[in-house]
Amino acid sequence: MKFTLTSFLRSQFATLPPVDCPDLSGRVVIVTGSNVGLGFEAAKTLAKYNPSHLILAVRNVGLGEKAAQEIVEANEGKGTVPEVWELDLGKMQSVKDFAERVNKELDRLDIVISNAGIATEKFVRTVDGFESTSQVNNIANSLLSVLLLPKLQQTARLPAPPASPDLKPHLSIVASEVHHWINGVLPGMKENRKDILQCFQEEALFVPKQRYPESKAVNILNAFTLAELAGSNVIVNSINPGFCHSGLMRESTGIAGLMGYLLKLLIARSTEVGSRNLVWAGTSETPSGAYVDSCQVHEPSDFVLSPEGKAIGAGIWDEMKTIWKEKAGVDADQVVAVAA
Repeated sequence: MKFTLTSFLRSQFATLPPVDCPDLSGRVVIVTGSNVGLGFEAAKTLAKYNPSHLILAVRNVGLGEKAAQEIVEANEGKGTVPEVWELDLGKMQSVKDFAERVNKELDRLDIVISNAGIATEKFVRTVDGFESTSQVNNIANSLLSVLLLPKLQQTARLPAPPASPDLKPHLSIVASEVHHWINGVLPGMKENRKDILQCFQEEALFVPKQRYPESKAVNILNAFTLAELAGSNVIVNSINPGFCHSGLMRESTGIAGLMGYLLKLLIARSTEVGSRNLVWAGTSETPSGAYVDSCQVHEPSDFVLSPEGKAIGAGIWDEMKTIWKEKAGVDADQVVAVAA
């Protein structure tokens, strides 16, 4: 699908349906990056549908506890009281620790909404040595997905809770329509490089305004791969929440920052409305690998659907597998084999 101003405005002003979520009694839900913004609003909504566990996976536990209390108060004490677990995607050890805790403490895992992400215009390296947006939005996010896949697969083989007998386990990854903005070009492609993920780590190839859109394109490419690995019993999808009021782009400055501020005033969705996409994607029977926009399945960009895009996605995935093995001691192929 080609991105045009008309298609953007049509999507932005689409009337999103009210949340129609099944009763989640007996289900276990994780929402990452859920102390603020879209993740917070999605978690607040999901709490109303009585999951047995609702886990706010957050970098700052103190802010997570505050968010959990706000959810309880907003829902007037009804629904599920959220639990707060630490997850810092800027540290791969934290991702491993979180996944180990999931496997140790939870009997099942039904819904993962992978919402955590950053949008920075500064080239900063994480403690693991990777450019921060690349690690948080892609490398660590996908590592978490791989490590949670066995639990999702295991859950698919368990008896379904009676309140929602037809709900398959879901892994829903928050992407964005801004993935269209890369115009089919990721770092290193102009130089005919094959090691695209390595190019993300090179400051000379870092374009501040493009890094977030680039990372969202990779989110969608990774969702395609995860859908293939998950098989037919787990639904994997990616999500465009739309242009929403949030603090995600707070580092934007200058003309771009001013334009973003004015656009928010004029056309941005409320965070609650945008979060309906997350809840819909996490609880609806979409084709695995689907891209969700305005609570419907839509086509993403022509690039991510093209043979070239898919080949680049496969190459990025191979690069990530090498990183996970070298930096986190995780053999993704072995993990996936166990999941199957």
